[in-house]
Amino acid sequence: STDYGTTYTKLNLMPGTTIVVTSFYICPTNKKKVVLVSSSINERDQMLFISADEGSSFQRQPVSFTPDMLLFHPKEEDKLLAYCKEGRLYVSTDLGRKWILLQERVTKDKIFWSVSGVDVDPDLVHMEMQDSSGGYLYVTCLIQNCSDKMVTAQFLGKIDHNSLLVQDDYIFVK
Repeated sequence: STDYGTTYTKLNLMPGTTIVVTSFYICPTNKKKVVLVSSSINERDQMLFISADEGSSFQRQPVSFTPDMLLFHPKEEDKLLAYCKEGRLYVSTDLGRKWILLQERVTKDKIFWSVSGVDVDPDLVHMEMQDSSGGYLYVTCLIQNCSDKMVTAQFLGKIDHNSLLVQDDYIFVK
């Protein structure tokens, strides 16, 4: 709808193919940028449909993983994080066209982009992740290099699972 819900037009993303849109995300800094997460009817083909014109047109982008959640960067409109149910976290710096595996064993909903005015680098990601012994850690890394060697533990010792919260100037763990 382009008239606040008075009328609707059905999207035909891929003519001849039944597409199931599971979720959609709108960029917080540029409302014209929209990403739809979808799969074909047999759930074999995972795709993103990317729009830079408020949904007037979409570009289909196949992905090799099943995105469970996308998270736009709060300031930089083409940067996205994608979380998969398997605990893998991917990053894209070009609005979802190319993806790089950032980290594994990450806790869903415990992923946060850098906080403007607090974190020095806008490419920093805060996350809760499981270590090799099965415990959970609060770690940070830069999207350019987030290998296990480059992950920085921000809290010495283990934290409770699902306890990380990054809000403005504050970080909470239990």
